Amino acid sequence: MTILDDLTNQMIQLAGSIDAPTRLLPSIGEEKLDSHPYVDYHNSDYHYIVRERGKEILHRQTASMDELLFWVFEAVTFEMSVAYELSHREPHRDPRRLIFQHQLHLLAKLNATWESRQEREVEDLLRHHPFTEK
Repeated sequence: MTILDDLTNQMIQLAGSIDAPTRLLPSIGEEKLDSHPYVDYHNSDYHYIVRERGKEILHRQTASMDELLFWVFEAVTFEMSVAYELSHREPHRDPRRLIFQHQLHLLAKLNATWESRQEREVEDLLRHHPFTEK
């Protein structure tokens, strides 16, 4: 089994534990040009890459599979939470309230450390861009 096979298996297992659609997972070792993330592994590092219209718009690199999985599921749970908010919209409330709450709930199911890390990132974001209620 290769490193990318092991990564694929772990992603599928984690996705299943939160009922994440597999279409939200990055492709493995196969470059996409349509802003869909993909993961590659070379020189002892994982590369999380997003390209759009032939231009690289994101490239993260790490030797840690845990770090890579956090990046993957930070994005996956965010997409799932946006969809959740759209179907549970609360008028006159900042939609980010429900998005962040649901994302943290999903991450808690996966890994308590990831939940705490994302919670800190949300708190930092809200310090600079507080909720706005209508």
